[in-house]
Amino acid sequence: MRGDRLALTLLIAAAWSFSCSTPPSPATRAVDTPAAITSANPPASATPVRSLEMCIGTPPAAWTAGFQGQSVVLPGGTRFGLGAPTLAGQVAFGQFDTGTEDGIGSLDLATGRMTRVVTWSSQVSGMGWMAVELPWVVWEQGNSQANLSDWSVLAWNKDTGARSTIATSRLPDSTFLFGQPPYPSLRNGVVTWAQPLPRRGDVNESEIHARSLGTGRDAVLASGRVGAPVFAGRYLIWAHREADSRYSFQAVDAESLAPIDLPDRLRDPGPIVYVAGSAQFLAWSGEGSQTVTVWTVDSRAFVEYRSPDLNHSFQFMQLAGHYLLFYGGVASSILDLTTGAAFDVAGSLAGSDEKIAKEEPSVPIGQKGQLVASRISAVSLNTVGTIATCAPR
Repeated sequence: MRGDRLALTLLIAAAWSFSCSTPPSPATRAVDTPAAITSANPPASATPVRSLEMCIGTPPAAWTAGFQGQSVVLPGGTRFGLGAPTLAGQVAFGQFDTGTEDGIGSLDLATGRMTRVVTWSSQVSGMGWMAVELPWVVWEQGNSQANLSDWSVLAWNKDTGARSTIATSRLPDSTFLFGQPPYPSLRNGVVTWAQPLPRRGDVNESEIHARSLGTGRDAVLASGRVGAPVFAGRYLIWAHREADSRYSFQAVDAESLAPIDLPDRLRDPGPIVYVAGSAQFLAWSGEGSQTVTVWTVDSRAFVEYRSPDLNHSFQFMQLAGHYLLFYGGVASSILDLTTGAAFDVAGSLAGSDEKIAKEEPSVPIGQKGQLVASRISAVSLNTVGTIATCAPR
């Protein structure tokens, strides 16, 4: 399936933090934004990090019953790779594959009805990252089966059906930008991403863009050695590698795009690999992805969770309510951030603040490359409660 591009591009996502030497830290520039700096939080010296070892146990009965209670199987051998549920939690978006065609589609989690958003040409290699907040759906796709540097970021409006390209790696001289494809984030009709810049030396540099999908107004918020931005609480935040090779987070107010100060701990967090954000939390994994630090936004609460083994690396992360979803290299996992308890699931996961959806083959796969219809199930976070206990397996 061409959606295997997702795994390939996400693996590239970590590379920015470790590649080559570091250029001088550039000046941050904002377009049409106020210049005021706002102080937000107390220094990190007064806020020690709590450390917990994640416990991997068996799935609680309420979760097992929840996934079994709302489950649909796609017809005709159709596979559906989850991208993201909407904020309403009833419709999921992602990549479909029928064996004869594939593209971006939506899936009603109650009825199993799939609707095609766009059907790709044979040249498209698949979807990378996706962000959904209706009526907007934004995704990165590979435009070539042979050239991973050929990509575009597209936006689709569910209400109007209009589709547009908002970013691309293609340059006017028919060459391509060097660097990782973008991983868009979306809130209140504003999409943000790290756009690679033409290569000027032996390091990759990017610009942080924030664009109103309704008006087309675009702001460049930062440039240099920056990672994919995420929305976390009232912040739009991204990782930056300093001239002395230290890592830091930088941020603007998510509404005004005005620069905003961060707690000291976020200005010197140690190595940053994967980053995820939500209305409540900011999470980032450290070097080797064996730890993840979670900040409860606008509080003094920092918790570091340690993986119990190499099969549960904190990578490809999403936040859904007070749960962290990640793919550790062998299985997908759900970690309760309030208890440190977790369990593995078969298949892939996508989450919103209302639901967690799971995709898995509806029957065992007999041979490599066999196309098997997807079974999609979902649980409401209002019904399953916390993962209160964990008896290690």
